[in-house]
Formats: sequence, C-alpha cells, structure tokens
Amino acid sequence: MSEYRKGNTLCEIQLKYTFLRSVKYGGNRSRYARRNKIQIGFALPSEIQQKKADCHKVNSFMEGKKKFIPVHELEVYRLARKLSSMAWNIYERLTFQQRKVWGDQMLESIDSVGANIVEGYARFHYLEKNRFYYISRASLSEAVDHWVDLGFERGIIPDFEFESFNQLKRDIQVKLNNMIKATYSAKNQFKNDG
Repeated sequence: MSEYRKGNTLCEIQLKYTFLRSVKYGGNRSRYARRNKIQIGFALPSEIQQKKADCHKVNSFMEGKKKFIPVHELEVYRLARKLSSMAWNIYERLTFQQRKVWGDQMLESIDSVGANIVEGYARFHYLEKNRFYYISRASLSEAVDHWVDLGFERGIIPDFEFESFNQLKRDIQVKLNNMIKATYSAKNQFKNDG
C-alpha cells in the first residue's frame, strides 16, 4: 500500500487497496468481496448523490457566513495583547527579587490569556474552542483579580495602571463571553440548518 501513497488522495489509496484485496481473494467481484460488501472501483450512485447533497448543504450554510477572520484581527485578541504589553512594562521595572516572587507568575497568567484565545480559535470543534475560551477567562481573572491586585496592594502597581488593568479586564471578559456565546449559537444554527 505504501507505493500508492505518493501523489494520491486518501480516497484513491483506499480504492486501490480494496481492489488489491479483492483480487487477492479471487477476482474483481469474488464471493469474498460480495460477502464483505467491498466496493471495487466506484461508489454506488446513491452514495455519490448523498455525498453531493451533504457537500451542498455545508456549502450553502457557509455562503451565508462571513469569511474566515485571522486571529490578529479579533478585537479580543488585540485587547489581550495590550494587556500583555502593559504587564511587560511593569515587569521591566521590577527588581530581581520582585520578578521571581511576584512578576513571573503575574506575567505568565496574563500571557496565557492571549495564548488560550489563539489556541481555542484554531480548534475545529465548538466544545474544544469554548474549553480554551473558558481557560482564557479564568487566566484573566487569576491575573487581574489576584496578581495585579496583589501588586497594587504591595505598592508595585500605581493607581492609574491598576484602573487601566481593571478596565481592560472588563472589556476582555465581555468579549470572551460573547465569543463563547457565538460559538454555541453557531453550533446550534448549523444543527438546525442541517
């Protein structure tokens, strides 16, 4: 079967492999092939019609939708990157001890917000997408509600930066909730249209 892998689609490989198996067991439509319902060469016309109907359904559903939006154009991702750059500006001002005790964990939790948005956006299944969006939302809460708040309490973060972190957190949280809701509604709409 490995000799058929070069330059052939998976469907062609399966058809050739099926043909070779049926020839091995007695010819084109041998008893073995009929008993095990092996299709040689071509699919049945009804199967072809069903595949065409399924493809048409998916294509007509996708025509009504917008084109794919790159992740860098998503507003929620841009806000997460802005949050990361604000955190980096604070991290650069820290002493070595503050970086090791507080800064590393704060920076990791803030950076994971954008990373999980990207990873969820790249997933196909809606449950996987939402799982990463939930993780991103939890990382956002950990970063701002705990680490930034702790930095403000210890005097590492000034008032104006603390307020801008909290405002940005609210904006990202709303947009993440909207992404989760939109993913579920797109799944439900596809099921209803299908």
